[in-house]
Amino acid sequence: MAVQVRPIVERLLNRSLDQEVDNLLGRERYQRVDFSDGTEVAAKCNRCGCQRRVEFRRGGHEDRTIGTLYGAVRIRTPRIECNCGGLVRHEYVSVRPRARLWYDVQERVQELSAVAVSLRDTIELLAKEIDVGLRAANEAVNEAAELAEREQEKPLAEVPPVVLLDGLGQRKMEETGEVKTDRLGRQRKVKALQRGMTLVAMGIWPETGQKKVLDFEYGTEEDEASCTALIARLEERGLRAENGLKEVIIDGSKGFLAALEMVDLGPVVIHRCVFHKIRNLAENLEGLEELTRAARQRLREEVLREGSWIYRARSKAGAYRRREQFCQKWGAQQPKVVESILRDFEASVRYYDLQAEMKAQGQDWPVQYLRSTSALERENRTQRRKRRQVGVFQSKEGLEASTWLVKERAEHHRERRPGLWIDLQMQRQVQVAA
Repeated sequence: MAVQVRPIVERLLNRSLDQEVDNLLGRERYQRVDFSDGTEVAAKCNRCGCQRRVEFRRGGHEDRTIGTLYGAVRIRTPRIECNCGGLVRHEYVSVRPRARLWYDVQERVQELSAVAVSLRDTIELLAKEIDVGLRAANEAVNEAAELAEREQEKPLAEVPPVVLLDGLGQRKMEETGEVKTDRLGRQRKVKALQRGMTLVAMGIWPETGQKKVLDFEYGTEEDEASCTALIARLEERGLRAENGLKEVIIDGSKGFLAALEMVDLGPVVIHRCVFHKIRNLAENLEGLEELTRAARQRLREEVLREGSWIYRARSKAGAYRRREQFCQKWGAQQPKVVESILRDFEASVRYYDLQAEMKAQGQDWPVQYLRSTSALERENRTQRRKRRQVGVFQSKEGLEASTWLVKERAEHHRERRPGLWIDLQMQRQVQVAA
């Protein structure tokens, strides 16, 4: 099948390249030049700097091969010359400059990367169709980094009423500034492992249950500087109360708290994640070393069950009453647990007020979207699977590309968009090339 299709692909690619030249010059081959045409194009002469297409002409072709899923095909890239004798540099959309793989191979590599298939396994899977090198496969994945950067520059198409903020760990090699000489006498930059955090912002529309990851920020930890960079960029993209933002849910991180004080999003509710609040109760248990394993498990389950019982109250006043009952029971036995539940308790029950406010406006917002970052935790689970497969990222570009590909695939399936998600990514890449 591939042998039969390969000549067709070859003809289509070469025809498409010639058509791009026709569109650039404004005339077909052997058609006379209209010297009154003063149109300037994106292409530019490398000698005189001219951009007027009337000064350009065809100058033959350059032969090279490019890999497709139907095998290697021979393409004839048109050369364009200027009347001054210089060469006109033009980046073709049909075949990218210096690309060793065509879009179909690139999208297949990105698709496999998004489902946590390693580069070496990807090369093995594609071996029956085309011989792909490790470097070429890595470059194909990293192409997605440009799409991620472009998305961060665009205004938000729609501002969600609720935003969740959290982070997940990352491991990446960083240059130390040192240089060493290898066995062949070459100068090599020294790298060292650096652990960091990827900060994630997810938007939720409670009326419909729609979820969408809005942005990422890559830092060394969940510190004030990294959190501020993420929130400030989102604010510039339109994330403000005046555009519909109602609530921001965080896990209690000092970095996010400081950033939200520094960046003015307007009158929004800053909510403490209930899930993290309850989980902290188990982490503050005392005297566990004196208990048997079964007793420790029973104690942990009892504290967590009664802690979650507080937040199942029908009203904010009811939650406060249940909190008092919890404190009375555990105050003498587990003072640190009581101290944990009392700390920032008001920030963890503000969703009652928001839910009541929206109900007065005729909108019934389900409580599961208003009080925890659990939806974002589930999203981060898919990212962790990819990061476990990679182990250590060798560059920031690779980290950004992999994170974006996993995010796009997850959202495509969650929103049940029509068509294959990877086909849409190829369309975006063609648009970027254009």
